[in-house]
Parts: sequence; structure tokens; C-alpha cells
Amino acid sequence: MKTAINKQLKKIKKEAEEKNLDIKIQESNNVAEIVMIGCPSTQKVVMLVVDQLSSDTKTELRAFTINLKKWNWAETEGFTEADLLGTLSDQVFKEIKLAEIVKKLS
Repeated sequence: MKTAINKQLKKIKKEAEEKNLDIKIQESNNVAEIVMIGCPSTQKVVMLVVDQLSSDTKTELRAFTINLKKWNWAETEGFTEADLLGTLSDQVFKEIKLAEIVKKLS
């Protein structure tokens, strides 16, 4: 699991460096399978998630952009993390291809 994330993070760091994009990487304190990647200059964030496929032992990585305005609105309105990941997920998260992560951060 960690190996897949680390390989992808290495690619992301290299691509961001080539594009002179300063990114910050933060692993989740609560969930080992989630990494947040942010770009302070653009104020954009992408979430990298390990998705363990139930039908197989293969590990798949998925990436999502995060609509920070919707996230902040939901928190202000008192929605929980479970709400964000459940009923509000289609408003807050949008799945993207792994190859698009740096592009979406810039």
C-alpha cells in the first residue's frame, strides 16, 4: 500500500519541480491510505487515496480534487466528516486521473 503511494508521490514531486510548482504533502493522521497534496500559491488541493479493490488483492490509487469553498461551507454549516465523505461527496470531491494531479494543482 505505502509503496504505491510513495511511487506516485515521487512522480508528482518530480513533475511539480519541473513545472516550478511548490507543493505541500500531508499524510492523514487518521487514515494511512489518504494523502493530501496542496499548492499554497494556487490554493488548490488534491486528495490521493488508496482504494483496495474488494474483488482483487490489487491496490489502486485514486485522486480527487477538493472544492474548498464547498468544504468550508459544509464545516461552517455543521456537517461532519462523515457527511463530507457521504452525502456531500459529489459536491466536494471530483475524481481525476492520476496523470492530471499536477495540472489540477497549477
